[in-house]
Amino acid sequence: MIELLKIGAVFAVMIVLIRLKWRIGYVLLCGALILGLLFRMSPPLIARTGISAAIAPATLNLLAAVLLITILGAVLKHIENLKRLIVAMEGLFRDLRLVAAAAAAFVGFLPMPGGAMLSAPMVEEVSTRYPLNPEQKTLINYWFRHVWEYFFPLYPGIVLTVAVLSVPLNNVVIAQFPLTLAAILAGLLFYLRPLPRPEPASSPAPASNVAVAREASPSLGEANQPAPPLSNKSARHLKSLFVAVWPVVLVIVATLGFRVPLALSLVGALILLIAITRIPWRDMRRIIVSSVTPELVLLILGVMVFKTMIEASGAVTVIPEFLVSIGISPLIVIYAVPFAVGLITGLTVAYIGIAFPILVHLLAPNGINLTYVMLAYSGGFMGVIASPVHLCLVLTKGYFGADFGRVYRLLIPAVLFTTLITVLLVLAGWPPHAFYR
Repeated sequence: MIELLKIGAVFAVMIVLIRLKWRIGYVLLCGALILGLLFRMSPPLIARTGISAAIAPATLNLLAAVLLITILGAVLKHIENLKRLIVAMEGLFRDLRLVAAAAAAFVGFLPMPGGAMLSAPMVEEVSTRYPLNPEQKTLINYWFRHVWEYFFPLYPGIVLTVAVLSVPLNNVVIAQFPLTLAAILAGLLFYLRPLPRPEPASSPAPASNVAVAREASPSLGEANQPAPPLSNKSARHLKSLFVAVWPVVLVIVATLGFRVPLALSLVGALILLIAITRIPWRDMRRIIVSSVTPELVLLILGVMVFKTMIEASGAVTVIPEFLVSIGISPLIVIYAVPFAVGLITGLTVAYIGIAFPILVHLLAPNGINLTYVMLAYSGGFMGVIASPVHLCLVLTKGYFGADFGRVYRLLIPAVLFTTLITVLLVLAGWPPHAFYR
């Protein structure tokens, strides 16, 4: 119980510092220091742990990936590819609310740490044509960026689940696909539906976008020309969409299809993009200087140091062990233990790697129970989504300048709704045993 109070005290201090407008990187480092002291780590050990975490290959790879993602997004915005993307998507979806969500969801197919930073400029571009406040932009980008992670087989969380529980990949994908549908529905209900209906797609595009719009759909601005068939319009929009996002597609194909390290894929896409568009060096230097900020570097280091300090201090195992030991209902434990670990760490691989081994006797009483696995995965991921140290949430909130309190007032209802759907699926006995083969 004392250990639980210590963890609660650490999070209370961090929340107070956030409310005092401290930068999140400093808050995380301060939280890591207090955590180490409360769990009786000596100052030299705390220092060694922090330095080791800051220079670890995983941290450096993450830092490189996030910085390169930020630069790529800035370059795409500089060459107005994001305008081309938004115009093409508007032609396909006819609703700017769906365009914003689709942009974030598209990038969600690329499993990368901090990937929300790549879709954030796209959502920002939508807001130049359809007014969204910082919290709305944050939640649309953050929520829809993660809708595929419940089942998409290339996400590390799914791969790790299969490895830890020794269950066929196809079974996990089928069992958890409804969670993605629930997340999409939650996003539509809580983040898109409350927004006022945008003007019809036939409305004139802003002057700054006319040239791009003409390329995406030549009928715009050419009243005397007969409109091409709908199929031709769709083909033109799809072509324009590909032209706008080919660097992102290249990164996805190289990383997932050919297993090229993410940082190298990003470097290759950037070099090719710069060579094709012939961006002057003075512009690139300005883009890099504005993208690679000390605050962003400190934020990445803070996340990884805090995560490592939790593991090194043993704090991460306190809540799971406590819940299991007091004899709470197995279904509550199956949901709550991964949720607690996900909330503390903000990492999917953390709640799977830590909580699932603790729960394996509950998840597999007589062979793997996919219903229980789905419940555990959903619980952990809801904790990750709600975690104040989730990298995507912190990055997105910082990018749009959103208020954390307002973000959480919008975030919690969607988390509760997705949890409710998960409970209903469990009560309905999803998935049927026929899917276990």
